[in-house]
Amino acid sequence: MFGGKKKQKELKAPEANADIKPKVGLDDVVIHVMPDAFVGRRTEFAEKPKPLIPAAKPIIKPKPIPVPTPKPVLKPQVKKEKSKLTLILIIVGILIIISFGIAGYLVVSSLNQQVEQEPIVIDEVIDDVEVVPEEPAPGTDTDSDGLTDVEEKLYVTEPRNPDTDDDTFLDGNEVFHRYSPLGDSPATLLDTGAVELFTSEGGEFTFTYPSEWSVSGSVDENGITTEVIIGTDTLAVFAVNHSQINEGDDFESWYGRNGDATLRFNGLGETLTKEGYNAFIGRDYRVAYLVVDSAVYTFEYDLGSELSIDYLQTFQMMINSFVVSK
Repeated sequence: MFGGKKKQKELKAPEANADIKPKVGLDDVVIHVMPDAFVGRRTEFAEKPKPLIPAAKPIIKPKPIPVPTPKPVLKPQVKKEKSKLTLILIIVGILIIISFGIAGYLVVSSLNQQVEQEPIVIDEVIDDVEVVPEEPAPGTDTDSDGLTDVEEKLYVTEPRNPDTDDDTFLDGNEVFHRYSPLGDSPATLLDTGAVELFTSEGGEFTFTYPSEWSVSGSVDENGITTEVIIGTDTLAVFAVNHSQINEGDDFESWYGRNGDATLRFNGLGETLTKEGYNAFIGRDYRVAYLVVDSAVYTFEYDLGSELSIDYLQTFQMMINSFVVSK
């Protein structure tokens, strides 16, 4: 190096097939030293400023990580559940007792208020309340023969036998046609004495009525019977009134002035009596207007205070027996 010759010991490469490796000893190591002439001047380097060493930070000890406390092993809650149930039952019982106490207090206080309340005094009587009258009803007919049980007593027939005389005719049908329900046809009620004949004062008309009943008539200044009152064995009353139709008028005009104000003329029924007279029948069959020439004979069944229509068949028998003298 740099012109100098160095003697180096040539090392021979070991043969490839050499089985024994050469050993290196201390005598074989050569140390070379560079001559002073070749040693250059040392390069002096400016001393670099020493870096400022920052102030040492205080050593902060890390906070120990809290170790979670292991949860205790829960024991069965049998006793606690029982205690909760007992507590609930106690609370419910207390609430029930309180509610009963409140209810009792309210009842007692309301009773005290009722006792202390002053009585209400009504000074005035209300008179304008309209009382609806009870409608009359048909009388009782036990055997359904057309005669009520009250009429059965009047004609001495059997109330549980519809054909008392066994002549194949119903008792009520025989009375309607003026026949006796106690004997063979053609015996009439007049023949057996069950009815009597009424004759008006001037002899203008006649009709029959039960012999057990009372009868009275009124006569006008011309001696003509204008009204007949038949008293029954109850509070009911039969009446027969006689009036004349004005010349030039007809029965409809007469009815408009003298008839039932609550029933129009076209509401009347029309029929013929057993003597052939034209008859107009009013409501409930308790009013009948017999028109004979210019005269009107009004038959009326007035119940009075009775609420049972017990003599309807007898009323119709009287109408059928009515006869005007010529």
